[in-house]
Amino acid sequence: VDSINMAAGDYLELRIYQMVLTSGTRRVAYFQSYQDAQIADEMIKISVPISNELTDNGYTLRSGNATGSDQAFASGVRNNNAQIWLPWKDFELEFQLEHPDHKYIIPDDRDDEAWYSVKKFHPNYKKMEEGNQDKFNTFMDFMSRIYRQVRGLFEDDSEFVVCWTHDGTAVCGTGQAIRIA
Repeated sequence: VDSINMAAGDYLELRIYQMVLTSGTRRVAYFQSYQDAQIADEMIKISVPISNELTDNGYTLRSGNATGSDQAFASGVRNNNAQIWLPWKDFELEFQLEHPDHKYIIPDDRDDEAWYSVKKFHPNYKKMEEGNQDKFNTFMDFMSRIYRQVRGLFEDDSEFVVCWTHDGTAVCGTGQAIRIA
């Protein structure tokens, strides 16, 4: 695991979690977590140039279209190199309309591998499963798409994940991506 301390402040680290690449095609996935305004703004400022550089060098962004750095990374994509995995069709629709060249994908409800990954990797799966069914289904829609952001669908795995979390803790969707990677 490589860590790069960014000039934006001692509290901001960009962590790159490397995965084994299964073929010559290069893919990349980006994730972010907390929406802490002060810190998230610093991450957003560096997301676009990182995305510019990587897509200029042949990488494809895989992301989830969440507000914050997900959308900042997607805004920096060049050459239409973006796969955006949505929990449902109209998720963050305004951004989709502003960036129609991205490839927007909704995982199939019958994607057993992605759904199983939530059970396997998420620490609160059992608690969510035993709770309100509507909340559980929404949780599954969000978390199962993260598996496809990291692993793709009938494609190579992401070569690495670029993400930020407060204090480097593996929480929320970003934590799920880190656990999968």
